[in-house]
Amino acid sequence: LLLDLSGAHGHIAVVGAPQSGRSTLLRTALASAMLTHTPDELRFICVDFGGGTLAGMEEAPHVSGVAVRHDEARVRRALTIVRQRVEERERLFRELKIDSAQDFRRLREQGALPEGTDGADLVLVLDNWGAVRGAVEEADEIVQDIA
Repeated sequence: LLLDLSGAHGHIAVVGAPQSGRSTLLRTALASAMLTHTPDELRFICVDFGGGTLAGMEEAPHVSGVAVRHDEARVRRALTIVRQRVEERERLFRELKIDSAQDFRRLREQGALPEGTDGADLVLVLDNWGAVRGAVEEADEIVQDIA
C-alpha cells in the first residue's frame, strides 16, 4: 500500500466499523513514514479520540503532540497550530514565489529557506473524526480551512 500525501489533494480517510483496525492502520502509516523521513522532513500532530492507539506515539521524534479525548483545550490548540502553519506556509510561498510543495521541499533540501523556517511537512492525523467534531465545536471549520 502506497500513500502519497504530497500532492494538492493530499488527504486520506480511513473508514470502518469499531474494532476494524482503523487506528492500527493510522499508527502503522505513521511508523512507516517515520522510517523513510527525518523529523526535519516530516512531523505529525495527532488528535486521538479513538482507543488511545496514537497516544503511545507521542514520544516519537516525528510527533509534535497527541491530543486525546477529554482534553478539548489541547485539541483546539493542536488544530489551531496546524491552521497557523498552513497560513504561514501560504505567506512564505507568496513571498518566495514558491509554486508547489515540491519546490518548497527542494529549497528545504538545498538549505535555501529563510533562517528560522520550520521546513518539515506537517500532517494532521485525526482518529475518530466524528467524536472530534462532536466534542470540539469549531473543529469542522478549522479542518475545512486547512484542507
